[in-house]
Amino acid sequence: MKRMVCFGLLVLVLTLPNVVNAQETWNIHARSDLPTQQAPSLHEVFVSRNLSHPSFDIGENDVVWTWWSWSDETGSTWPDDDALYRRPRFNLSSSDGGDHGVVQHHQRNEDNLLRVEGEVNIVAADNNLRFIVFELEVTPLVHLSNQTIIQVVLTEDRAVDQHARHTTHLVRELRPEVGFSLKANNTTSLTALLSADHLSAAGVDLTKQPTGWSYTVAVFGGQEQTTSSELLVLKHDRLPSPLMELAPGEAWAPVVLTALAAVLLGASVAAMRSRERTIPSLHARWNNEVGDQVLLMATAGNVGFSIVGWEVREPWQFKGRPPKRVMSAHQEAELTVNFKQPCDHECHLEMAIEVEGMGGWRQHVWLSAPQSLPPRSAAKEEE
Repeated sequence: MKRMVCFGLLVLVLTLPNVVNAQETWNIHARSDLPTQQAPSLHEVFVSRNLSHPSFDIGENDVVWTWWSWSDETGSTWPDDDALYRRPRFNLSSSDGGDHGVVQHHQRNEDNLLRVEGEVNIVAADNNLRFIVFELEVTPLVHLSNQTIIQVVLTEDRAVDQHARHTTHLVRELRPEVGFSLKANNTTSLTALLSADHLSAAGVDLTKQPTGWSYTVAVFGGQEQTTSSELLVLKHDRLPSPLMELAPGEAWAPVVLTALAAVLLGASVAAMRSRERTIPSLHARWNNEVGDQVLLMATAGNVGFSIVGWEVREPWQFKGRPPKRVMSAHQEAELTVNFKQPCDHECHLEMAIEVEGMGGWRQHVWLSAPQSLPPRSAAKEEE
């Protein structure tokens, strides 16, 4: 079975160890590790139009996702597209729940079938648009089914729309991920991105409002040969922020600590900028209307680098072998990547590179689905 998720992403070209853009440089503004402890239960609350939902028992460490589905009917600025995407998962219609809403409960499977580790980064461009990058290490401990999927979710702790409606744990953005191995003891390094464009469309501005957000990394699925979908992993925490909240007794910290922090920060920023000038950059676009060819402009940084490998996420497939190149410092080159046939899905390219003096890196290129595609019937015949 093909393991894919349909999303119309705008073109995103990423750089640095996490992300790269050909015209901008990116800086990490905050980071934190995924929690080692897992939450026991997840409650998905599909609230009614009047924001009511049935009462239910919530444990101290349980996670709540509040889904809002009524922006078109009520003129709310809250996003509802992910809620409308999530409803069919439980065979819910707009009338289900009536005036009281409906809750879906998930108890986490404690059999330890899957290990997920990693970190969360708040990343910003020179234009100060901030987005979220999850760098994950995913290791199945048993063979998993093809239905296994990671859900990366951003929630707002307390949300208020322009009509003064308010609710808690509102889901602002959902990102499904399936690009990882399902085989036992096979670790996959996975980058999950909540882009600045998607966050802006969801009403999230991490520059003006850096705090008040939480994230969840949840994995649904089961063992190989099973058709059931259980909650296998549930990691939840506050989103890291450059603004650190102090406890009441900590505000007296000596001035010398502030000065020391400034020195360390200056050194860190200088090192980061030096690295940014070293890492090559990419700019990508579709080279035709059909959508079976991508043109990439690669620009080397202060040192040379080599392109040593390419990967593309399904359902896209390469036509022939993409080019491998050796480039000197500041050199520019146009690279063409061809595909067997166009697809109406976003295209995720990964390029493995070796940078002189810095070792191996991976650069990620995201392209939205092509604007012009052959008729669906023709595509099916070719398959």
